[in-house]
This record gives sequence, structure tokens and C-alpha cells, in this order.
Amino acid sequence: MAYLTGDGDSPADEEIMPMPLSNAIENVENKKELILLACMNVIMPTGMITMHTDEDLANSSRKTSSRGKIVAKALLGEDEMRKQCAAIFSVAKDEEAVDSEDTKYWIEFFKKWGYGEKEKKNIASVFGEIVSS
Repeated sequence: MAYLTGDGDSPADEEIMPMPLSNAIENVENKKELILLACMNVIMPTGMITMHTDEDLANSSRKTSSRGKIVAKALLGEDEMRKQCAAIFSVAKDEEAVDSEDTKYWIEFFKKWGYGEKEKKNIASVFGEIVSS
């Protein structure tokens, strides 16, 4: 079973990650790559919630987004995670005045996946939640 996308109730639905996953995250050598993937694992299903026309698919995306948030929150102790969350929030709110490599990366990412205003609003809301935890 996949942690973020598995069907039904699973340990991924708990507010605290299982210890084996926490330990694995703690021991990752390339934290920046992990952080980028963790952010994408929140952005993409959150964006798809409004893009899906099928309610079952939208609900599946909602569940994956919720599970991804738990992983993202677990990484908030990393300065890089906070930096990426701020860049994503800025891009999602169309506050792209901060011209950094991170905002450029996420601007291109949002364009690539075709996120419009609804998706950006949802993404901003989720990343606002993550950072305020």
C-alpha cells in the first residue's frame, strides 16, 4: 500500500507519522530533494481537487493532500522547508514580487501543471495551514 495514496483508512490518516517513516525522513541525505517532493505531494493533489470533474477522484485527491500535509508539517523544523513553503505561498497568492530562485521554480511548476485561480487559492490555503502549525 502506498502511504499517501492508499485506499481506506490507514496510518497515513493519523496526525502523527509512523515512527519508521519519521526515522527514514530524519536519515535522508538530500533533504532539499525530499522537501521539494514533499511540497509537490501537497501541491499536486490540492490542485487536482478542483480540476477533477469526478467527485470520487476529487475526494481521493483531498485525502492525498491531507496525508501530504502531515509529511510536510513533519519537515517544518528544516529551514529549507519553511523557505519553500513561503515561496509556494507567495506564488499561489500571486505575490511574485520576491524574485528568488525558489519563487521562479514554483512559478514554472504552477504553469506546467496549469493551476488557475481556484487551484492557487486552495494551495495558498493549505500552505498557510502548514506554516501556521
